[in-house]
Amino acid sequence: MLRIVLISLLALGVTGLVLYVNGLLDPDKDGIPTHCDPEPDIYDGTVDADRDGWVNDYERMIGTDLTDPDQDKDGLRDGLDADDDRMSNWFERSVARRLDPTIYNGRYYLQLMSIPYSNVNETANREFWVEKERIEPDHYIIRYSVTFAEFRDLIANLSREVTGNDLVFLYLKTHGTGADDAGGEPTLCFADEKFPDQADRCGEVITYRDLRAYLDMVHAKYYAIVYSSCAMTDPVGVLAEGATNRTVIGVMGLNLGIPAEDLPILANITGNNYFSLEDLMIAIRDNQDDLTPTQRISDRDGIAERFFFGDYSKGEYRRSIARNQTEGMA
Repeated sequence: MLRIVLISLLALGVTGLVLYVNGLLDPDKDGIPTHCDPEPDIYDGTVDADRDGWVNDYERMIGTDLTDPDQDKDGLRDGLDADDDRMSNWFERSVARRLDPTIYNGRYYLQLMSIPYSNVNETANREFWVEKERIEPDHYIIRYSVTFAEFRDLIANLSREVTGNDLVFLYLKTHGTGADDAGGEPTLCFADEKFPDQADRCGEVITYRDLRAYLDMVHAKYYAIVYSSCAMTDPVGVLAEGATNRTVIGVMGLNLGIPAEDLPILANITGNNYFSLEDLMIAIRDNQDDLTPTQRISDRDGIAERFFFGDYSKGEYRRSIARNQTEGMA
């Protein structure tokens, strides 16, 4: 008799009903088994069935169990944020892995450019980092026509604020010269404070060793320095020398247009389900038109694969883009 019942249940699953993983039916296909579904005939995608802080649709999208509120068994509900750092407990424990969901990890995004313009949609960029990735608004810093004095002050402020639990992403775009042009040592220059709107004007010039001395003032858990300047492969080793937990990446002149200033676009390049520094590294290494991809990267401690910007998934990002396109056509 028992065999007959089981065979009947399996048959029902094949003919259209969803057979839940524990052997229970789910006729409305909302991921909630019938026995605990308050409305078994109604799709409850916007309901948080296990009360972990995530609605069913979101859990389905990221591939988690809609009926288990603590999948990593750390005693914390997955969708909540115990340390109030705007990343969920589950994300810190299961995706970022080396982040403790009970310890605050501040995230800082700085884009400092010595030129007075950018080809990035700043409204969309800020919306992504602040509203989607939920970086603290005052940790998202964009500056154009940056002079050396401004850079020095920003780094000094950052060094006082950042702790050994924080993640810092610094994108620096300047004019630069290579080792051959600078008498054996590469240099970069900041904007001329007297001509802030002239992109080709060079203000104070410093060597990359001097730059490293300022960058070394910031002590973070993970520290990513991505920079764009002419002759940019020369200083990679200089900026990485003697540092731990630091990734240095040069992006100037990539023929495929790697969007270092607009990282969300990388969602269309790599398969990682969350935005990470590894996305940028993969894009560089896979650039078939680049003759020196390995010279652009220094990642001795393997930071890139652990440096996630937050728990806004690429699946949700693509859905958002699709919705915007659909609404634009309506």
